[in-house]
Amino acid sequence: MTSLRRQKWMFALLALVLLFAAGCKSESPTSPGTTGGNPPPTGGTPPPTGASVVVTTSSSNVQVGSQVTVTATVTENNAPVPNGTAVQFTITPQGAASFIDTNSNTTIRTTTGGVATAVLTSATAGTATITVAVNNVVKQTSVKFNVAPSPTPQPNTLPTITSVTCSTCSATLTGKPQGGDTIIINGTNFRSPVRVTFDDGAGHIKDAFVSSVTATQIVATTPPFSITTGQQLKATIKVFVSAGNPDEASVAATSQFTFQTEVLTPTVITVAPTSGPATGGTRVTIIGDGFQAPMQVFFGAAEAQVVSITFNQVVVLSPPARDTSDNGSGVVTGPVDLRVLNINSNKSNTLAAAFRYTPKAVITAVGPTEGPIVGGTRVQIDGTGFEDPVAVVIGGIAAQPIKVSGTQIIAITGTPVIAGCSDVSGPTSVTNISTGDSAIGVNFTFRVPKPVVLGVTSGGAIVPGASFNVLALNVSSFPILKIGTTAVPITTVSQNPNGTFNVVATVPNNVVLNTQSCGSGGGTAPLATSFDVVLTNADTSCTSTLTNGITVNPAPFGKLFLTPNPLNLTATAATVAPPPGTPAVNGSGFFTIVNTGGAPLTITGIVTQPTPPFTNGPPSQTNLAVCESALVQVSYQAGSAGQQDVGTSTVSATTNATNISAVETLVGSTK
Repeated sequence: MTSLRRQKWMFALLALVLLFAAGCKSESPTSPGTTGGNPPPTGGTPPPTGASVVVTTSSSNVQVGSQVTVTATVTENNAPVPNGTAVQFTITPQGAASFIDTNSNTTIRTTTGGVATAVLTSATAGTATITVAVNNVVKQTSVKFNVAPSPTPQPNTLPTITSVTCSTCSATLTGKPQGGDTIIINGTNFRSPVRVTFDDGAGHIKDAFVSSVTATQIVATTPPFSITTGQQLKATIKVFVSAGNPDEASVAATSQFTFQTEVLTPTVITVAPTSGPATGGTRVTIIGDGFQAPMQVFFGAAEAQVVSITFNQVVVLSPPARDTSDNGSGVVTGPVDLRVLNINSNKSNTLAAAFRYTPKAVITAVGPTEGPIVGGTRVQIDGTGFEDPVAVVIGGIAAQPIKVSGTQIIAITGTPVIAGCSDVSGPTSVTNISTGDSAIGVNFTFRVPKPVVLGVTSGGAIVPGASFNVLALNVSSFPILKIGTTAVPITTVSQNPNGTFNVVATVPNNVVLNTQSCGSGGGTAPLATSFDVVLTNADTSCTSTLTNGITVNPAPFGKLFLTPNPLNLTATAATVAPPPGTPAVNGSGFFTIVNTGGAPLTITGIVTQPTPPFTNGPPSQTNLAVCESALVQVSYQAGSAGQQDVGTSTVSATTNATNISAVETLVGSTK
């Protein structure tokens, strides 16, 4: 009971502190009003015990992010509690829900007229439980926050046009100016009433007569149009569905309808290209209007082959120049008139000197005919019939022309793709871009730079581990070097002023030298061995070989080779009389020391252990040349029958101021 009373007074004291702080704020001329709209309390009021608390919310089921007002109505003996009574609001579980004035899950508010309020929100979906406490009275309510439902997609009712065809006119939607052609409009979402209009873009919009409508097709008749200028008029087709109603919608066709007079007079504006070779066959495009099939096109007196015809464009192949003169004298080069004729209307038009015949392109000389694979070679092409702009190919690779005249072209070679160590060769050709006329000349060869090994030098004897220099031409930054089949580590690559390269490398220790047999002494000794020097340009894969270009000597050190190893020695034990005994017989044998190295050596000592029972004599000689040998006698002192001993003889020597040694294993047995 005492503890409960203490808690009540602590709660009351907290409320008084809050009331005092609120009162101080209300007295400041710049202090804002109480959060949530409650006026500041006028004085501290201890929270009543056993008050009646009613909790309500502005909504119990809202969308995420909405604000909900929680109202606590507090009465005591059916009357509102005094103003300033503290009310504590708490949210459980906290989650993402919080009171907006504190951004936390708890807040304390005071009553006005017996009512205290707090506002909360939540950033995520879920149910927030709000606990309201007034002294020892606790009430709860809850609010459910929901994710906003996705809007229901509305069906698309806008019309679309997928195609427009004409059953009484050409496939290009070209019809009579007086109208009356039947068009069929295919699409979607067509609905009556339907209106179809033709707009010429000059302020003239006319309605077509609609004869039938379904959801996917409209049949209509074209209206008449007056063609006041020119011989052709284009109009945009537009469809209105639910015409005149609130849900009216429209769509325009991507294809225009062309109103065109039936009798056309052709007009030639220009041609492209304006020149071509005297042999003919140039594809010429004639630009103008009023063109109508069937038609004829004449270059001078010669009829051209017609490839295609539209209202404002005709494509033909030029006839040979020799046929263009009236008397057949054979005009070879120069300008000719171009005439077009609409056969049905017998209307024609002529453009004077519209096309010029030029000599056929011919290449007579090319120089130089080879250059480096990297390109950049300046090549002169001589001939006739060249017309700027030209496309030039040299060695099968596109080149850059830098000067063009009728009889000479200067171009810079391009860079081909390298395929292994092979040169790249191909024809030289010139094409007049405007006419398509071309000529082919001699081949041009792109030379791949191949390495050349000029020689091998060294500052001393070339032995394993020694450095040597390869002098070569056409070396890449990262060449590959071998002696024989053994890869050689390269130290540096540098270029000399005269264009040669120094490739400094080291003889690998694992290089395999030829050997000689050391005869009866046993073993083999290395010999000086010549190797091919193989240098590869890593950029081009080209290889150069200098046969027997380097001789590798054995390392200048002798080598001890002991044989047989181990040495087996047998002794005989003494016997005791009677019958008369026999004395013990020591074992004895020899091992051979062979110099299997690349330089002489001197034997400096032999140490045999253990002694006894093993002892050795001096070598038969101490200075051994390559493949020379020395004998060493070893004795084994007889012991008891069945005795066995193991020992060693360590042979020491010097070679080229270097100490070396080898061990001979000794095995003795007494029988």
